[in-house]
Amino acid sequence: MTDGTEAIATIERREASILVADIVNSVGLIEADEDAVVGRWRDFLASLEAGILPRFEAKLVKSLGDGFLLEVPDPIVAARCAFAIQREMGAREAGRASDRRIRLRIGIHHARVIADRIDIFGEGVNAAARIASAAEGGQVVVSAEFRDRIVDGLSADVEDLGERSFKNMARPVRLFLLADPEARGERRPRRSRATDGRPSIAVLPLFTPEADEDMRLVGEGFAEDVTSYMSRIGDLFVISQLTTLGFRGRRVDLREAGEALGVRYIVSGSIRRSADRVRGTLDLSDTTEERTIWSTRIDSRIADMFAVQDEAVNAVIRQVAPSIHRAELHRARRKRPTDLDAYGLMLRAIEHIGDCSPEGFATAREFLVAAIARAPHYPTPYAWMARWHSLRMGQGLSDDIRADSRLAIDFADKALALDPMDPLALSIKGHMTVIVARDYRAARDYFARALEIEPNASLAWCLSSLAFAYDGDATSGVVRAQRALDLSPFDPFSFYLRCTLAICHWLADEQDLALEHAQAALRLNRRFTAALRVAICALALLGRAAEAQEHVATLLALEPDFNVHAYRGRLPLTDLRKLDRFCAAMLEAGCPPGR
Repeated sequence: MTDGTEAIATIERREASILVADIVNSVGLIEADEDAVVGRWRDFLASLEAGILPRFEAKLVKSLGDGFLLEVPDPIVAARCAFAIQREMGAREAGRASDRRIRLRIGIHHARVIADRIDIFGEGVNAAARIASAAEGGQVVVSAEFRDRIVDGLSADVEDLGERSFKNMARPVRLFLLADPEARGERRPRRSRATDGRPSIAVLPLFTPEADEDMRLVGEGFAEDVTSYMSRIGDLFVISQLTTLGFRGRRVDLREAGEALGVRYIVSGSIRRSADRVRGTLDLSDTTEERTIWSTRIDSRIADMFAVQDEAVNAVIRQVAPSIHRAELHRARRKRPTDLDAYGLMLRAIEHIGDCSPEGFATAREFLVAAIARAPHYPTPYAWMARWHSLRMGQGLSDDIRADSRLAIDFADKALALDPMDPLALSIKGHMTVIVARDYRAARDYFARALEIEPNASLAWCLSSLAFAYDGDATSGVVRAQRALDLSPFDPFSFYLRCTLAICHWLADEQDLALEHAQAALRLNRRFTAALRVAICALALLGRAAEAQEHVATLLALEPDFNVHAYRGRLPLTDLRKLDRFCAAMLEAGCPPGR
């Protein structure tokens, strides 16, 4: 007997590519002809161990009855090993009827594993098995972690299969299909397409003169920082920086780069020294249509290289997501609703919500219901459905405030169950925690989490401003609302951002500024009743009764059931004296009192 010391000493932690293969429909094949199938499988395993595995330095960790588990140190070698396995099995079974062939599906993942003398353990092993289950017969399906390590050294077609959720795995896994270039009927990959249709994007290191090491570091740092930030935006599929480093130091054809990386959009550019300045360009390009949809120039003093990098990063962060949103919305408008994917359906829904009419809200709900049905594991449509219920209440269109409040929270919770790190869902949950529960501390925690994940999340700054202002800190509310507006000057919901700033000034007793921003919101969207209510109150408090009465008439045309009593119950102010004063001003302006 041993005391276990020897076994403990042999445990090692290392990175490896884990390959799992199993037989498709093994139960049916064995039931049809047990002896023949088992005999062919044993012959194949013998050939595998004697011929294929030594060629690729692959270790057979265990046989799984109707499959096996391999460990291969190098990812590119692991992919080639998988292709060799599929070719060998395909050749052996080629002469049989299609329903009698042994066909393998293979999944590969790259991860850190725990290994002893005879086995390997860890989450990476479980992930590889789940990935294999997503493959079809004859296919090799891999994770994003594996795919990122082979892009610059393997001649193989790669097709983006989007995200897939698996049992007992907390987050979806992004999968890619590898096609063996030596297999008969070689094909080009289809355009990258996530299952929910979100646009995919890659950020390339900025092109720099080869001899300028400082500029090279700025160019690579730019790609790393932008990639890191955009990866937090739930509406984008962002290719990892490790993948794009294969394009550093050279100018690239954007269409070819888009095909190689499997993305529609690419951020690229160049940077160079010129005397005492740094000059360059930044571009966002649609690789499919071969056109630039946003561009800017860099021209800064060379004194602070980090400042140059920050300038480039900030320029991209502020413009890329809105530019892609506009381009994708334009594309979605040209399609029939039945041809739209989940992302396109959601864009159309957002557009109709912004209309603020009863018809717009009804149409938006239809689009969101379709988006959720199309991609039930995509969290953002659930978050927007929560936002739909919230905005519908604010617009005075709800015939059951309690039901809409409950549904808004339920949909936010569903989005967070799918992705606990989704800034949009966290922001909406925080807002509803204020509106429904009046729990300002809990709400601030939700907003803090959202902004920790995405510091430039305009909606998080916007909705958090209301949490502060309603709870008696209108000064902080104004600062946060202005930050939201500064971050998204071209937001399609700018009217909402303007109105939020108006509310914060209103609660800070800065009625001139409240009126200014409320009127700006109404110029952007004349149907937005929240801005009308702020304008009415501000005008009344400023002694401009006739103008206030005109706004009351407009409000009642849009929201016939509006009354001050019901509105008072909806406003979550902690300062009841201020609430009484505002309601008195609205009554003075001619708003119906209610019961």
